[in-house]
Amino acid sequence: MAIVDQIKNDPIPKELAFSPEEYAAPVAHVQANMAKQSLDLIITSLRPNLGYRTGYDTSLASAYAIGLVAAEGAVWIHCVE
Repeated sequence: MAIVDQIKNDPIPKELAFSPEEYAAPVAHVQANMAKQSLDLIITSLRPNLGYRTGYDTSLASAYAIGLVAAEGAVWIHCVE
């Protein structure tokens, strides 16, 4: 359990591939289109769509993951990782 304690005490820093603004732009675009179509929620599971709409990217192509994009506010990811 020493490794678990080490990670808790000195976590790996979060590194983003792009700036937060670059992640927010596609979400804002999707949410604007959702408003035009009176959609409250989009659920996506296809990897390219998941990456575009949420910024979530994984090399585990067969792993379960879905993205939930609400008409306003946060984006949620539900995954096995």
